[in-house]
Amino acid sequence: MSSVRRIQRSVSRNLTRSATAVGVVGGLAGLTLTGPVAAAAAATAGEPQVVNQESVEVLLDAAGEVQEQRLYSQLTVLGDGTVTVLDPTSGKGVRDLDGFSAPLVRDGKAQYSIDVDGRADRRTVADFDRELPVTIKASYVLDGERVDPEDVVGRSGTLETTYTVVNRTSEPTEITYQNGKGEDVTETVDVVTPYVGRLALELPSSFKDVQAEGADDGGDGRGGTGLAWTLVLFEPIGEPAQQLTWTAEVTDAELPPATLQVVPVDPGGNRVLDNGQLSFGEGAA
Repeated sequence: MSSVRRIQRSVSRNLTRSATAVGVVGGLAGLTLTGPVAAAAAATAGEPQVVNQESVEVLLDAAGEVQEQRLYSQLTVLGDGTVTVLDPTSGKGVRDLDGFSAPLVRDGKAQYSIDVDGRADRRTVADFDRELPVTIKASYVLDGERVDPEDVVGRSGTLETTYTVVNRTSEPTEITYQNGKGEDVTETVDVVTPYVGRLALELPSSFKDVQAEGADDGGDGRGGTGLAWTLVLFEPIGEPAQQLTWTAEVTDAELPPATLQVVPVDPGGNRVLDNGQLSFGEGAA
């Protein structure tokens, strides 16, 4: 028995509804968006279930400018029988990674017909052609002078590095709330997809007197210093755009990669939202 399953999600907002973003700047590195995408409507008992994992890997230069973007997709089918999967794709030039034939792509959907006995997986890669929901840029100041990334390598002095992280998902949204008189008020405000994240990097042992406001720091076991910031990229708990800075006395400097990992907030069960709501509630009491 064959059934047709359509993976349900909105790709028009750059996978922002279900994604993890990982960004790396310093030398040539990358940015990745990853996230599980639930299969179509809830599966009927006895029918195969489909789960889709997607990652967007982006190569960045040391300033955070995009060089290349690739979309990785993994379909996992659980159950028994033959299932046809229509998977919306925001990539072009789909290539198979498992030795199977690449799926046919028609009307923006990759089409699979899969015989499954317990479990079956399909992995593909494609050229990603959408904008990213979260961006990270890096800037460098050496001995008080703004410098390009390539001018940092091999130099000595006081190095200040700033990462600018921006949640770009803002959209005008109509909301209704009660004012102080208990009256309903409707207005249009800019609302972003709520993201929380972590920016982390390791500075080598040649970086001394490290200062990083707001960061957790610790030794890396090799004489270097590990730094990590926690980000809440939405209001009122946090800010959609944030700047994170560290300074150090450097000798024969190199550019350490920094990794940004971002996940969307689940309003139904997220500790960040729960703690934020509790704090605001106590403040208003």
